[in-house]
Amino acid sequence: MKRILFAFLIVLFGITSGLNAQSRLYPSSNHIGDSYYSIVDSLLLKGNDFIEFAFEIRPSFSGETGCYYDVKDSVLVLRTANQNIWYYGGYYGRNNGSFKQRKHQEKLVISEYRCPISQVAKQSLKRLFTAAVFSSSFLAQPLGADGVTYEILIRGGAFAACCWSPKKGSNCGQIVELLTCLSDAIKNNDSKRIESLIPSADELSRKFEALYPDDVKEGSVFLLWQ
Repeated sequence: MKRILFAFLIVLFGITSGLNAQSRLYPSSNHIGDSYYSIVDSLLLKGNDFIEFAFEIRPSFSGETGCYYDVKDSVLVLRTANQNIWYYGGYYGRNNGSFKQRKHQEKLVISEYRCPISQVAKQSLKRLFTAAVFSSSFLAQPLGADGVTYEILIRGGAFAACCWSPKKGSNCGQIVELLTCLSDAIKNNDSKRIESLIPSADELSRKFEALYPDDVKEGSVFLLWQ
């Protein structure tokens, strides 16, 4: 019995260690029909009406953030909620998710910021987000509650992957840090700061690309339109 318990602990430790490495994102679940995600996408990501790439930052208790690349104007559009949409809409059990403002509740306000970026910066971010999504694995999904979920979407939201409160310094931790810097730069309309992120984005792209399976990374049709 002790031997079985010891073996189980070894396996559990191995699984936990693998999750803590956080070198990969994990593919997003299909949120079709989920009223919360539909509302968030509608308010923050133009209802997923974008062509290139986007990301969402969804804290458990504070306001959510969404960002997408606007091809028409060559700008990054950042939209932030002044409070948590999940709680505002009653998706946690009250109000039946009807998204109706409750008595004494602060009004939900969405603020928008826009910042132009160069084609070089756009291609760098596109490459990074593509590499992060296509190197993701279901086996990388962590266990936990609360925290912050970061979701990256590419090709109009056709493909998406997440990470959840990653460890600083890991691949996922580095992409979260980049998303944070990117959000701050957009809020301050600081195109130069976004340009300064290109070397870090390219280096991180190479780390995610190194995680592609050897038997599919060469000539994959999914990687033809980077």
